[in-house]
Amino acid sequence: MADVPIQIHFCAGDLMSDHGDLGAGEFCLIRGADQLIVPARITAHDGTERQADQVNCLTFLSPAGQIQRQWSDRKAFYVTPPTDNAQFFTCEAELSDCYRHPNEGSPVTSYRRAILWQKPDVLIVYDRVVKKNALTKARWHINAPLSATPSMMRWDVGESSLEWSVVLPVASQMLRVPQMLGTPLAGTTTKTLSSYDLQVQEAGGTLSVEFLNVFQALPKGGVPKPVTRTGNIISVGGVAVWVLPAQ
Repeated sequence: MADVPIQIHFCAGDLMSDHGDLGAGEFCLIRGADQLIVPARITAHDGTERQADQVNCLTFLSPAGQIQRQWSDRKAFYVTPPTDNAQFFTCEAELSDCYRHPNEGSPVTSYRRAILWQKPDVLIVYDRVVKKNALTKARWHINAPLSATPSMMRWDVGESSLEWSVVLPVASQMLRVPQMLGTPLAGTTTKTLSSYDLQVQEAGGTLSVEFLNVFQALPKGGVPKPVTRTGNIISVGGVAVWVLPAQ
């Protein structure tokens, strides 16, 4: 069987001002024609459909219970130029300024996201955050299709399957939030369930937190490679693919 092409998209450029989509650090994963990880779609106030903000990136939950998100007219930039060769694609972005509230400031001192596409079928997303308040909790988001139920860690799209492994943080809570699409019918509040916002929420209590997530794009029903950690070394299928920074 011929190899099925896999595409990776990663956004870390300047954010658009005003009503631009806020999605610095978002990523997408497509196998053939099967969109395994894509931005969500929502209905805007005027009834038009548009891309939802911040569905494949981080938000923060303040000690008071306030959700802290990205803001428009902020800057994201690549820390290192993207590297692309026959074996892998990798790059790293600085995203902390994107969360700077015009009046309240930012919940983070620093926030970097790095991705590694170990060709042809493994994607690693690594986030390292330093918060200003240890009681603030970081939430890691990914937009998943309806086929992610009842399992939150694997889903099928067309002729492909996606396997998801959460390596870090070790102590975390998994949440699933429905994403609704469409204008309600006349006289009703009914909308169509379009996807799920799957979230990994850290336990909190420390200023620094790391998220490391591994995705494998497989033929439908394919068997994933085991994801293991030995010390600071992350391996997929017995091959070392990531080295965590020393603490």
